[in-house]
Amino acid sequence: MAGRLSQRAISFFTAIIIVRILGPADYGKYTFVISIIAIAQVIWDFGLGTLITRDIAQDASLADAYSGGTIILRSISAILILTILVIVLIISHYDGVIIQSVIIYGIGIFLSSITAMFMSVFSAYRRMEYSAYLSVIRPAALLMLILYVMKAGYGITWIFFSYFIAIMLTFLIAIIFIKKFIHPIFVLQASFLFDLMRKGFPFLLISVVSIILFRIDQLMLSKMVTNQELGYYGSAYTLFEVIISFFPMLVMSSSFPVLSSLYSKDKTAMTDLVNIILKIFLLLGIPISCGAVLLGSKITIVLYGIEYKEAGILLSILGSGIWIFFISLLLSWTLTASNKQDLVLKVTVIAMFINIIVNVFSIKSFGAAGAAITTVMCELFMMLVFIFVQIKIIKPEIILEIL
Repeated sequence: MAGRLSQRAISFFTAIIIVRILGPADYGKYTFVISIIAIAQVIWDFGLGTLITRDIAQDASLADAYSGGTIILRSISAILILTILVIVLIISHYDGVIIQSVIIYGIGIFLSSITAMFMSVFSAYRRMEYSAYLSVIRPAALLMLILYVMKAGYGITWIFFSYFIAIMLTFLIAIIFIKKFIHPIFVLQASFLFDLMRKGFPFLLISVVSIILFRIDQLMLSKMVTNQELGYYGSAYTLFEVIISFFPMLVMSSSFPVLSSLYSKDKTAMTDLVNIILKIFLLLGIPISCGAVLLGSKITIVLYGIEYKEAGILLSILGSGIWIFFISLLLSWTLTASNKQDLVLKVTVIAMFINIIVNVFSIKSFGAAGAAITTVMCELFMMLVFIFVQIKIIKPEIILEIL
């Protein structure tokens, strides 16, 4: 948690600098590149990060084979997906700067996905200190590079090249760390690789649907509004993401291996842990939401400058759903730890289709504000469904009291 906390703090300042360097229009392009690579990464990751953490936490003997198979699958799929993506962008006549940025950032994120696999192994072995080191090294290196880019006056391509260098450094250090725990076995047997894909497929679908759910609005905005309005939305969404991932993701990434282990060994202890986390999320999430709603414009002006004043209303809208995201995240991860990932997938798929359909009309009518409203509505739907499912499994105390 300390490592993730430091990572988020450094990343927060880096994000502010990037927004100020680029301005609304170029930040719209930056948002597009980040969003499209985020979707591509989820596909080539095959959902194996969650599978590795859960299964190795229960059986450490799987580590070598799982890690080797993961590297093989992700390497093959990343090459194919990046190639197809670049061809589509060229055919669609996208800006050359965007295409260059996609290539540079895409290669970097592939290396980052391998590093993330190593971090899943660290989590499974309950040796989070190694993940903490990596969590701090990458954003610290990126911040220093971005400061250089700002001083030199370079543009968007150099920002993504800075990402690549920081990721490469972290990747090399991760290789040194991982030797203490595993020696990946590169099994080229089709049966083994297909079995690994089959096991990771539910997690892949959940991840794909989730990333589409939270990124499709930005891709739709890129075609339906100006780059400047997309830049406003992207800057507000950046703050929103920092908030919802800053504390809840710290807690859940550290708690997930424990929840997975307790589900098969001690459900009473699992229930106790969930209840503690639920109380903390409510106590923090509701005040943070109120602050974001009331101070949205002031926050964006202070952090980004007066030119981002229009992003304030978007932050207020998204901020109204912060507490909802807190609770939804806890419940979805708890269901996954309880081997109910298929249910999480079904709910997320429904929310994704609702998001896409509603966004078609809301963006057309209200622009970026419509996308923000739709995002909050879809997450509220997911939270309510997860609540009624979860009370049948571990009966969270506060939720039962409210009901």
